[in-house]
Amino acid sequence: MNLLGSGSRDYLAGLTAGEVAWLRGFLIEALDRVPDPDRYQPYIQGGHFAEEECQDALHEEAAADGDAIREAALAFSRRGRWPRLRAATRFFLAARLTAAWEYCLHWLEANRSPANTPALSLTPQALSQCVIALVSDYWDDTACTHWVRDNASLYIARPFDFYSEDEQRRMDEM
Repeated sequence: MNLLGSGSRDYLAGLTAGEVAWLRGFLIEALDRVPDPDRYQPYIQGGHFAEEECQDALHEEAAADGDAIREAALAFSRRGRWPRLRAATRFFLAARLTAAWEYCLHWLEANRSPANTPALSLTPQALSQCVIALVSDYWDDTACTHWVRDNASLYIARPFDFYSEDEQRRMDEM
C-alpha cells in the first residue's frame, strides 16, 4: 500500500526527517502502552449481504469514537498515560496508532532518510498537531478505508454456504 502516493496529502508537511523519526518513536511508545482492549473485536454479521454493505458497516464502526480517540491521544501526548476508554475505543486506538506509525515509516522511506537519522523532539504544540493529523485526519481520510479492506475477512462473519465450493475448499486448506 502506497501511503504517500502522488496527489495525496502530506500529513507531516513542514517536519524534518529527525522530527518524523522522533514522532515514530513516540507512536511506538504510545502503542506499547495502549490499554488492552480485553477480548473486544469488531463483529459484523454479514449473512448474505453484499460485501460492500458489510464493509460499510465495519467502516462505520472503525470510524466511530473519533473524538474520544483524538482527545485520548492528545492527553497521552501531554501526560504520558491513557485515560479510561471503552474496550472498542481501545481496540481502534491501537489500529489508528499503528496506521500513524506506518505513515511515519513510509514518510521516512519516501524521503530517503537513513535508518540512523537522529531523532529531534517536537515541541508540545507541534506534537499535538501531528497527533491530530495522523490519528484523526489521516485515519478519516485514508487509513480507515485501508484498514477495513485489509481486515474485513477477520471481522465479517459469513454463513457456511455463502462461499462457492471452490472458495470454501481453498479456505479449508489454509
